[in-house]
Amino acid sequence: MRSVSRLSLLVSLLAISVSSRVEAAIFSGEIQSVSAAQKQVVIKSSQGKEKSFLIPADVPVTFNGKPAEFEQFEIGQRATVFTSSKGEITRFSVREAVAKKTGEPASGSKKTMKERKSTVTSGAEPAAQGWTQFRGPDRRNISYETGLSKDWNQNPPKLLWTARGLGEGYSSVSLSGNLLYTMGTKGNEETVIAIDVNTGEIAWTHSNGPMFQNNQGNGPRSTPTIDGDQIYALGANGNLVSLSAKDGNVEWSKNILQE
Repeated sequence: MRSVSRLSLLVSLLAISVSSRVEAAIFSGEIQSVSAAQKQVVIKSSQGKEKSFLIPADVPVTFNGKPAEFEQFEIGQRATVFTSSKGEITRFSVREAVAKKTGEPASGSKKTMKERKSTVTSGAEPAAQGWTQFRGPDRRNISYETGLSKDWNQNPPKLLWTARGLGEGYSSVSLSGNLLYTMGTKGNEETVIAIDVNTGEIAWTHSNGPMFQNNQGNGPRSTPTIDGDQIYALGANGNLVSLSAKDGNVEWSKNILQE
């Protein structure tokens, strides 16, 4: 019988536990301007919406998961502002800018799936692919990792981090490299969320249309699928989007129920 993977543990921790790293609302995007003296930053989301924030002096500020000063922040870096249910800023997180691709077609241009390097169909061993879609790389819900503890009473796994407040919905998680992807709700919108597996920090978020609501439960029904350097996410209202796995930038989007 194959061992349960560390990913299974991570899924359980996300579902069951813990600390409030994910707050009531999130605004994520690229820094457009920053003033260290005033602790003010302008952020542009992947949808093109710009917002200006004044970060209170007592709010935790991090850069790549570590405590930081405003002087470390620059235009082009990825920033996330966390707010409470009252709209108060509770945390400000910044990550290093992702290098821009060159020689790629412009955003929104047509590409076929087979033109992209795919980790799902490349013939690589499932264990080397990560957990790239619902129920794993081959959808059998089997992990091929070895050398794991079989007795959690004697050798319990170390808890690295926990998350809660991802919203409503039925999304599981997918995993590739150092980022974990899932879907939830924020406010009245469905949201694609990327989380750093080393720190539990949110790397980026993308709002994917209005929240689906019915008497069977609100929110998204699907799990993001990873294909090479892209993420594909389908909202419960039919909004299908292709995002950069690294920074959440939109390559294209459409509503499959309207086209």
